[in-house]
Amino acid sequence: MIRNSAEGAPTAKAAPTGGADVFGRLCRGCFIDTPIAILICSALAGPVASAGQPFLPSGLEVTFHDEISEPMVYRVRYVVPALQDADVDYMTVSDDMARLCAEDALPRLAEIGATPDRVIVTLMAQPVEFGYATADVRQFFESYSVEDGRCIWEAF
Repeated sequence: MIRNSAEGAPTAKAAPTGGADVFGRLCRGCFIDTPIAILICSALAGPVASAGQPFLPSGLEVTFHDEISEPMVYRVRYVVPALQDADVDYMTVSDDMARLCAEDALPRLAEIGATPDRVIVTLMAQPVEFGYATADVRQFFESYSVEDGRCIWEAF
């Protein structure tokens, strides 16, 4: 809605045929066309996350819980309360675990100077003590080998 300054009342303005060129308006005089502008804006925007919380492709809320560093294996564990919901399954969170490995676990490894062969990402509905069976708390695990600074999925 556009407010007409003389009347003070809102008036509607239709988009031109073919749609509004929002990016073209933002960049008048630029030599960037709309598709390129969209790509640039998307790249600059990047993932948005709350303070201290990684962005997940599923959109689920996640909180870092702890890390367990062993000589050959590095475990990172996260709490994802939505895992309690029956409609959140492995397919919902599989890309989340890959993202957490690449964008959270690997930077943590770099900070501590560790070079394990494998990273294991754990998502749990609520915090559980490592190494104890907790049948009433839903958890997902995924294993990744670490090569050339990348997480490579392994069948667990």
